[in-house]
Amino acid sequence: MIAVNNVYEEISLGIEFRILWINNDNTYAYIIRLCENLKMPITININELRQKLLRKEVNLIDDDFIDLVSFDSLSPQLKSESQKAWDIIKPIVNKEPEIYRRHDRYSLIKQQIAQYKCSDVTIYTYLKRYWAGGMTQNALANRKYQSGGRGKDKFLGSSKTGRPSTNKKGINVDDVVKGHIKESLKKYYFNKESSSYRFAYEMMLLDYYSNKIMGGDGHETVSVLPESPSYRQFTYWANKLYTIDQKTKMKIGEKNYEKDHRGVIGSSVYETNGPGSRFEIDSTPGNVYLVSAYDRKKIIGRPTIYLCVDVFSRLIVGFYAGLESVSSWGGAIALMVNTACNKVELCRKYGIEITEDEWPSAHFPKVILADKAEFISYDSDILEENFNISVENTASYRSDMKGSIEKLNDLIPKHIYRFAPGAIEKDYLQRGGKDYRLEAKLTIKEFNTLLIHSILHYNRSYLKTYPFTKAMFEDRVKTIPVDLWNWGINRHSGSLKSYKPSYVYYHLLPRAKGTVKRDGIHFKGARYSCAIAEEENWFATARNKGNWSIEVCFDKRFTEEIYLRIENEIVPCYLLPHQERFFDVTFEDMEWLDSYKKSENVQEEIFQTNKNVSLLNKLNKQTKEFVKNAEIEVNTDSSIPKSQRIKDITTNKNKEKSVEALKEKVYLEKSKKDESVPEEEYENKKNNYRKKSIKDLGFYKGGI
Repeated sequence: MIAVNNVYEEISLGIEFRILWINNDNTYAYIIRLCENLKMPITININELRQKLLRKEVNLIDDDFIDLVSFDSLSPQLKSESQKAWDIIKPIVNKEPEIYRRHDRYSLIKQQIAQYKCSDVTIYTYLKRYWAGGMTQNALANRKYQSGGRGKDKFLGSSKTGRPSTNKKGINVDDVVKGHIKESLKKYYFNKESSSYRFAYEMMLLDYYSNKIMGGDGHETVSVLPESPSYRQFTYWANKLYTIDQKTKMKIGEKNYEKDHRGVIGSSVYETNGPGSRFEIDSTPGNVYLVSAYDRKKIIGRPTIYLCVDVFSRLIVGFYAGLESVSSWGGAIALMVNTACNKVELCRKYGIEITEDEWPSAHFPKVILADKAEFISYDSDILEENFNISVENTASYRSDMKGSIEKLNDLIPKHIYRFAPGAIEKDYLQRGGKDYRLEAKLTIKEFNTLLIHSILHYNRSYLKTYPFTKAMFEDRVKTIPVDLWNWGINRHSGSLKSYKPSYVYYHLLPRAKGTVKRDGIHFKGARYSCAIAEEENWFATARNKGNWSIEVCFDKRFTEEIYLRIENEIVPCYLLPHQERFFDVTFEDMEWLDSYKKSENVQEEIFQTNKNVSLLNKLNKQTKEFVKNAEIEVNTDSSIPKSQRIKDITTNKNKEKSVEALKEKVYLEKSKKDESVPEEEYENKKNNYRKKSIKDLGFYKGGI
């Protein structure tokens, strides 16, 4: 499938290019050629590209132009410079397709030139680097730029900026003036539904920008100062300081806004123009208790289920079930990794074999709609910075705003609950009801396997209430999520984004510290190795020079692999063979095992200490008894001089060996005869053991 951000190579010409944008009809796209001397985007015919792909004249290649640069790891100077570059182009890069068209683009750039006082060449350079580097802020992070700062208004000097006023002197709107505007809006505009901008503006002039002169007749005359904000400036900053939603809510109240002013007409399908326009995500607690993969007698609680659905096609594009709390950032990250990965490979990890057409999604969208709890944190900024995804959050307690996914949170798990032991029924915790926790039998991985089967079934199910369009009816498209997805891909695929798996892993997977030791890379109690570690003799170095720590990326669901970032590559590390107890479990299982072992170790240590002390007591008593008897025997026979006793050590040792050997021989012969072994067989065995070596006995496996 041809998707935005894919990188292709035209083999005969040796040209590499990136897809920047695809039109809704899926007929043409804008691309940028990837070379040292970057040029501006050009158009390409989608049908011609498809033909070239079929003829193997063009190949989809790995995206090596994306840098694995973490913004947080940059120096303060580089952060500042790259942030300034991003601030300049951010307002215009998403104005597609205008930004790719020459004349429209220059109109957009002129606005930035005026605001940031930079040349058009500078902005063109930023844009080309942004497009070539994967259309994320990180494309600018490893280069130096010069321009204004993010979120900062330009420096205001003594001269007035903007269009000269013909009627009055005017002033610049600095922080003090903005404070006056905000205060006037609160006092005179938001407090009454009938009040207007004009009223609030004039009251601001009265409060802050006027002289009040008392006349001789006792009447006060008001004169507005020449150096005061214009009404145009007031309305400009009123609209900039508050969004239309904020203004409406502040004016009429939150409840009235939700009841009477939010948009409710139409369908979410009509708000999207194809697959990837918007994904919705949500989480819900699973109503089934699970057990540990290491010990099924240990109940570990209920899972949290995360789902991600494409609004246009209703296709479930990602899932995750784990032990995080509902609406946690960690669970959302695992969901996003699942969403972007190849589903054939993902299902194979759970022992399920599918074909590409059964679950064709492996992309990121243009917009994600989520709950505040999952994506309200600072961490969610990584989706915008690294993947250019806009994140929208619903209002609290407004599940109706994510209608595409809310029903699925009930529908999908219900298939599993009918059969799963440990599933909760209505009488749970009621007097006389069953305690379903005690019936738990499934592990996290087994539950995920059942979840995949349910999702695959849903993705090929007929949707009776889907609001199909006229074009869908004309093409006789069945309202089945997979069919709707494929139909949308052929006609409106421009919103989907494709990223290299290593890039997704590095920026989304949780990170922790591992340790390189003499026997492997230690992480969460398990040991790993990789080709680079073995080639560069890491383990021998650790043995001779000491251990060192290393940053590890890991997927909580799969313990078989962890990932290291080495230079600009993500390197997979694999469990060592003798670590088989960590195969086919999750990191959550491993953490439970580690906790269990620590608790067990404490108990065993107490038990072992008691045994050690008991042994010492026994040895002490027995030794004292032996010493007491020995002293009695030595004292009764004191005729032998001490010098003679020392002199006879060697002679005494040889005599003792002879006596012990004779005792052993008598014992063996007696035991053999006691077993009623035939005399002839007994003699043969004695003869065999008279042979001189292991070679004579037939044990030797070597050469001559």
